[in-house]
This record gives sequence, structure tokens and C-alpha cells, in this order.
Amino acid sequence: MFLTYTTMKRIFIFFLLIFFTITGTTQVPFITLNSDTALTNRGFSYWVGTVAPADGWKEVDFDDSQWLKSNQPAVVGYGWPQSPKDCTVVVAKCPSIFLRIKFKVDNVWDWGDMSFLADYDDGFIAYLNGQEIIRVNLGAKDTPVAYNRSTDRSHESHIYRPYEAPVDGYYIDSAIVRSLIRLGENVFAIEVHNDSVASDLSFACTVYNLKNNGWYNIYNAAFRYYRQVPLESSKFPIVVIETDEMGIPQIHTRVRARMKVIDKHGLKRPNDLPVYEGYISIERKGESSAWFPKMSYNLETQNADGSNQNVSLMGMPAENDWVLFSSFADKSLIKTELVFMLGRKMGHYEPRTQFCELIYNGEYMGLYYFTEKIKRDKNRVNVGKRDTVFPENGGYVFKYDKPTRKLVQFIYPDKDEVTAAEKNYLTGYIKSFEATLKSSKFLDPIEGYRRYINPYSLIDYIIINELTKNCDAYLYSTYFHKDSRGVINYGPLWDYDLAFGGASWQEGTLTYKWQFEFNTDLNIKLLLRDTVLKNRLAERWWKLRSNFLSNDSLMHYIDSLYQATTDSRILNYKVWPVEDKYLFGPDHYVASADEEVAFIKDWLWKRLAWIDANIDKIYYPLDVNAPTFAYSSTAIEVFPNPFVDRIRVRLLGSEGNYTVAIYSLEGKRMYQQTFYAIDGEVNTYELSDMAIANLRRGMYVLTVNYNGTVVQAEKIIKQ
Repeated sequence: MFLTYTTMKRIFIFFLLIFFTITGTTQVPFITLNSDTALTNRGFSYWVGTVAPADGWKEVDFDDSQWLKSNQPAVVGYGWPQSPKDCTVVVAKCPSIFLRIKFKVDNVWDWGDMSFLADYDDGFIAYLNGQEIIRVNLGAKDTPVAYNRSTDRSHESHIYRPYEAPVDGYYIDSAIVRSLIRLGENVFAIEVHNDSVASDLSFACTVYNLKNNGWYNIYNAAFRYYRQVPLESSKFPIVVIETDEMGIPQIHTRVRARMKVIDKHGLKRPNDLPVYEGYISIERKGESSAWFPKMSYNLETQNADGSNQNVSLMGMPAENDWVLFSSFADKSLIKTELVFMLGRKMGHYEPRTQFCELIYNGEYMGLYYFTEKIKRDKNRVNVGKRDTVFPENGGYVFKYDKPTRKLVQFIYPDKDEVTAAEKNYLTGYIKSFEATLKSSKFLDPIEGYRRYINPYSLIDYIIINELTKNCDAYLYSTYFHKDSRGVINYGPLWDYDLAFGGASWQEGTLTYKWQFEFNTDLNIKLLLRDTVLKNRLAERWWKLRSNFLSNDSLMHYIDSLYQATTDSRILNYKVWPVEDKYLFGPDHYVASADEEVAFIKDWLWKRLAWIDANIDKIYYPLDVNAPTFAYSSTAIEVFPNPFVDRIRVRLLGSEGNYTVAIYSLEGKRMYQQTFYAIDGEVNTYELSDMAIANLRRGMYVLTVNYNGTVVQAEKIIKQ
């Protein structure tokens, strides 16, 4: 259940230091409120910073008897559009406010890690018994700050505006907490600074004692936290993003921001000259993942006027749409890149990626992927442009994803621009394909299912998703593309954080069973009733297993990626101290990134062995009254269709001579040519001589003959 604005407001409206004690069950800890904590009864003392407070104000024994008092939890500051009753301390306009909250401790060892959850406008420094523990928007740690110093940047508080993004806590580990807390009286001292006296100022916070906590619950404010860690340097590019004071207030809402990319040779440092600096629009990415504390982002590089700016970043072809991918659900931080790499080795376009470090509004946020967004582009998904007059002549990129599952979500044309004719054409095409799977024409070489899809892309898509047993496979984050008058291709691949046994949802942790038998939306079982397709799937599997999908190769790829990210991964988990925490429940738990990688490798060995033992056993009986056709074990694709002056024939079949012929609808042979195919290879041939170019416009039949048998017949159109 997500935290709504109302819920968050109720949480934050209770000011300084409502402590919780953590009680454990056998599996999942839970929180109970300790209403007897002296802290909440005492309230706090505060000093309005029109002049500096006396020296020593941060210390426990400081005499604050001359300070103003509040006897209840409250939001303190000025300038809000509205003020809730009985929970606000309003002060005159000022550059800063200083706060002191005293509390008693009977046993230091009752304290574990601490989460300090603050809602502020515009920056603050928090001290525990005189020692700095948190600093936001006020320069470098432990440097003196004048009472009238303005903040480095503006930051609007969440309390009095509709804001879907939960506030995260600042993590202080138990070693620091226990070294600073002492028996008897203690004090939190906080100085809150404004960006300008003319603007509003506010502060509210909650502190959670996380002792015995083994959970990182992304939907509970007590458990959403990160540690402030400086980034000194990295071998990976550094991305620096600055939004305005509002940040990114809501899911699926784009805002304007600035971005720098630092990508010189050798070690990169945050203050190095950038190779790119300019405007972007940015939004939180994903559905459920949009609520992760370590967020992923969609971003678009822009000119000053807001128009798209195509730029080449991190060695990738120039474009304007990009993704910063957090991999928060994957403790190894390498699963998605591993899958993309395998997809590329199979010969398909998969988004290009580069590991990078992210600094967001002054805070280092850890290791990310900088990734191409899936879209139509000559260097990405290379399909033809749309045709609003004749939609069947246009190119399409689409997906099935949350929250609609099998309702087509358009990527190209853009969902906000797609016409009713385009929508009707593509959805009708898909419905016809699905209807064919259950019709007597299922195996018909001209009217059957191969008329609608590219079996090569389907086979490789099945192999990747069964190899990884991705729990989202065939269901969510499932992309397709279709060229003009062409067939549907499966891919590109996307979103594999929970693959390799990472979640028990939809049997994802099992090393046995076919995932397509659980997630049935794509009708893979129906398709595999075609014994030719089934045999080709097995043949492709064994060929790849003898190559880059061998056990040794896969283990090498995993080790190489993991070793390449070592320094940045270690720093990432200083920022996000979650390695020893349950992230999404006790169904899949590993205590560290090292254990995650060891788990992936062990899981993958078992999964590979199971597929090896079962790939040749796949059998689903044909349960429709479908006639048999003279099929060989040859898979053939003919493109483009329609054509102008050339045709390509791509086939994967047995070794030998294949004869391609083109006939008129009256049966007259217009063209013939013989090619030699190499066994087990994808063989591509081009028909492009004058006989092809001189064909009249209209419909023809192309046949492929092997050893005297027609193994494919397909209608083609000359434009």
C-alpha cells in the first residue's frame, strides 16, 4: 500500500523526535509506538536566528532557559499557505532557526541504527550532543556556518503541497549513535537555514530507532533511508542533476532540470569540466519501482527553448531520450546489463548502457545505469515511420506492461499522438494473430501464425526469459516492434532486476518449470504446438549452449561485470545500507552483494541443467483441426514486404541448396534463383536484379524449395 499525501502529512506533522522501539517476530519485525518517551512530552526550545545564538548552543549542558519553548510536537517556521491548528510554531521572518530537543537515555545499548527523517525548507545541520551528524544544502561537513548564511540551493518542504514522493530518512549507523549518546540527558541541536528571508522557512522531523530491524520496507517511512556519503572520484562517468526547489513532486510528472555529464579519460571527479551540460526534462520512472527510495528516472536532453536536443553521451549514438536505472531491487547491480549483453550476442538490438554515478540535488545517490530508452530510431528500434493514411504501412513499437497487461501501450507512435486508425490496425492485427493460434489455419504456410510474427525473435526471446526465469516475462515490461507491412518482432529486452531467482512472485525463484507455462499471456504454449518451431527452439538452445551460453562463459560474464563495478558498488552500499535487509519480503534474502552473485551463479547452474534436460521434451498436442503442411525444419523470413526493387530472404535450416521463386497469381514464374545455406547459421540472401525491379505493381507468391519440396510460400506485394 502506497503512502498517500494525507498519510505522509500525518507522519510529518508530528515534529521533533517521536521514538519507536522495534520488536521482532520470527520473520518480520514490526514497529510499536513508545508513547511514554520523555522526548515527546517535553517538546523543544528554539531560537529565532535574527542574531546568532550564544556559543555552545549545540552542547547538552548549554543553558537554553532564555530560548522560546514549545511543549508539543510541531512544525516550526513561517510563510506557509495554510497552518494546521495546534501543531505549528510560527516565527517572524528570519534567515535561520535554532532548535534544541533534550531527551534521557537509560541504556545506550537500547539504541541501534538511526533514521532521521526531515522535511525542511531550505537546508539544515543536525547535531547529536554537539557532534554533526547530518548536513543538507549548507556546504562541506564540519565547516562553520554563520547564522545568516543562505543555503546552497532551494528546497521546498512537502507538508503543505500535494507531493507523492515520500520523504526519506538520513541513516546514522549504530556505531556512531552509540559513540555519541550517553547515559542521562542528551540533546539534538538543529540549525535550519533559509535560501532567502523573503521566502518561507520550515522544519519538521521524526527520528526512528532501528534496533533489531531486518527489513527495508519501501512503503514505510521508518525504513526509507540512505546515508550521506561524498563521492570523491570514479572510473565511471558522473551524472549531476539539479532540479528546482520542488524536485519531482509526482509520479509520471516531468519537470525541467539541469544535467552535467563528466566523462573524461581516467578517474572522474565531481568538479571536473563536463563533456555535456544543459537542460533536461526528468520524471520518476516505473510503476511499483517509482516508489523505490533509490529512484529510476526517464530524462530528455533539451535545448533552452524546451525542444529536443540530440546528443551523444557516454559513447552512445546521438539521441534525446535516456534512462537512469537504479537497479535497487538487484543487490548484485549487474543483472540487467548481463541480460542486455546476451541479447546483443544473439544478434538483436538491446539498449546500450553505461555504468555511472549519480549526484542528485547535491547528494550522491550511488551506482546507476545510463541507458538508451527504447524508442524508434535508426540506431535503436529501426522500424519505418508512421503512416496515418495507411496505418498498415507504418512502423510500430509497443509493449505490455503495468497496469494494463495485455492492453497495447504504444511507444511509437507516441501514446498521446496515436490515431484511432493506427490503434485499430495494430490491435486488430494482434487479435487476428491470436485468433489464428486457435484456428484450423494455425500451421498454414500463408495464412497461419507465421504471417504475423518473426519466429527467430520469438525463439531468442523465449531462451532469454527461460534462462533467467524472469518473473515478469511474457507479462510486464514486454516490448515488441513491427515494421511497415512486416511481422511482429519480440523485443527489445527490458527490466531483469528480479530475474535469476530474485523473487518468488510467479514462481520466479524456482530453477525448474517453464515460465511460459505460468505467465500465459503471450500464448507461448499454443505457439509451441508447431513442432517446427519447437525443434528450432531446441536447436537454437543447443547451438548457443555450445557458445556464449555455456556454463563457463556465463560465469565469466557474471564475474567480469561484478569485478568491474567493485569500487562503485562498495560505495553504493554505503549510501544504501540494505545489503543485510529484506527488500521485498523473506522469500528471497541474501545478506550482501557478494552473496547475491554467489546465489545467481548457483541458481543459474541448476536452471541450465534443468533446461538442458527438458528442452527436447517440450510437447503440446495440436488441439485444433489443423491440416498438416509440407514443412521442413526450416524457418524463413521474407522482407521487406511490400518491396520496391529488392527482397531479402533470411533462413535458418539444414545445409543444402534452396531455390527461391516468384510467381504471378496466375501461376507464371517471374523469377528464380538458387542459394546454398550453411547448417545452423542464419543465412541472408538478397534478390535485387533487374527482374525484381521490373516486376509490375501488385501481388505475387514467393516460394522457397528445398530438396524438391516447397518449405515456404508467402504472398508478397510489389509497390
